[in-house]
Amino acid sequence: MGTEKRERQKANRAKRREEELKAARASAVKRNVVRWVAIAVVALGAVVLIAWVGGAFDGEFIPELFRTRHDQPLQQGQIVILETLGKTEGCWIDINRTAVIGQPTAEYQKLHDTVRDTYLKLLAMMKPGFQTGSLTKLGHDELRARGVPAAEKLVILAHGVGSMPVESPVPGPSMGTLGAQGFTLEENMVVSVDCLFFGARLGPCHMENVFVVERDGVKPLYKTPLELMGPR
Repeated sequence: MGTEKRERQKANRAKRREEELKAARASAVKRNVVRWVAIAVVALGAVVLIAWVGGAFDGEFIPELFRTRHDQPLQQGQIVILETLGKTEGCWIDINRTAVIGQPTAEYQKLHDTVRDTYLKLLAMMKPGFQTGSLTKLGHDELRARGVPAAEKLVILAHGVGSMPVESPVPGPSMGTLGAQGFTLEENMVVSVDCLFFGARLGPCHMENVFVVERDGVKPLYKTPLELMGPR
């Protein structure tokens, strides 16, 4: 019996160590995955790319929340996220709009307009000295005040225009906890501001512009209106 008890205790200790190690590995991934990938890719002489991944809500995995499906034709009523990313003169820059194939429902049009108005309200707050890490919480509060369900599915992210996509003017890795904390705006900065509502019952709604930070606020560099796009 003594031997059996010792063996059980040994097995239990081994199991606890494995669980602790698994938790540590998971924690390390959250903190350092961007750094590990960046180091590996740079070592190969390539450009570092940061990829957004799909997520889950109420247990349902919905990959098209950020990327449009490519395995079937577009259909009437389909929401399409127009995320355009390019590189010129060594700098990455992007823009984002949302479109609907055909006539959008009145409910979805209202959602889009509400997200857009929230985005514009927050942009009006952005001046030199503004801390960009506050944008998402301010957006959550505004959407809740406007009665939008699942307001917590909104992400508003300010980032720079630089040598990699979604680059931020903070010490690397810029897309970890440091990037999430944001940065303080300074005059003459060029920043991109993502407004990404990952949707609830009605679906996702995204928009993004690039701005120059001027003394009295931010000036957009794009002329494309912040309107719901698509063939009607």
